[in-house]
Amino acid sequence: MKSYSHDILYSEDSQKTEECSTKPLTKEQAQAFANAIQRRWFYQMYLDDLPLGEWVGELLPSSEARRLRVKDKDDKDRLDHVSEVEDIGDLHPFVYTTRNLVVTYNGDNIVQVDLTSDPASLVKVEEGVILKFTMHVKWNKSTDLFHSRF
Repeated sequence: MKSYSHDILYSEDSQKTEECSTKPLTKEQAQAFANAIQRRWFYQMYLDDLPLGEWVGELLPSSEARRLRVKDKDDKDRLDHVSEVEDIGDLHPFVYTTRNLVVTYNGDNIVQVDLTSDPASLVKVEEGVILKFTMHVKWNKSTDLFHSRF
């Protein structure tokens, strides 16, 4: 497990988006991303001991990537058949580059966290592409109690 820190100020929406970029992907790096997406890898992190997780990316036909909407993303009916895709046929790996983190709090307690991937941020994984990852943070006040957060 690796630890990476993000500068998130309590109860303040991000004025500056958290960003990091890759160098142009080598053939090997592009293949590593493609393998992770094909094998349906996801990552997990924690905020105040609450788990957050998302998929690395999606396998899509090139023409479908821009039509994907938030409600379509990881739709259970669409993905029931997916575990690890053996033959990707005409599908191409796309990686999510924008994440939206919503933190719900009551007083000085975090009561809920939600991380989503922006379908509009999907970038086709291929040699030479530069991936620019961003994360937006939004805080919402709540009357939910701390002990009800699990």
